[in-house]
Amino acid sequence: MTFPLIENNHAPEILADDAPFIAVANGLATITLTRLRYDNTERGKGKQNRYVVARLTMPAAVALSTARSMVDYLEKLASPPVIEAEAPTTVQ
Repeated sequence: MTFPLIENNHAPEILADDAPFIAVANGLATITLTRLRYDNTERGKGKQNRYVVARLTMPAAVALSTARSMVDYLEKLASPPVIEAEAPTTVQ
């Protein structure tokens, strides 16, 4: 059974540049999302730190399906597009 997707334009968006930890327990997969940030305070002097920005938890089967869908999509993006040649035109 499929359900309609209802868009929520106010849903939070999360920017992460790494997912260093994945754990599975009790049938749930948890993915820890992190982001590299700089401490630009006088004391931090621009030091880089990796901060946890979110943890995404979902049923393990859904996580596996999502991972496969992501790989399929990204592989399509990496493949060069097929460009069909046009029929030659005659100029007189």
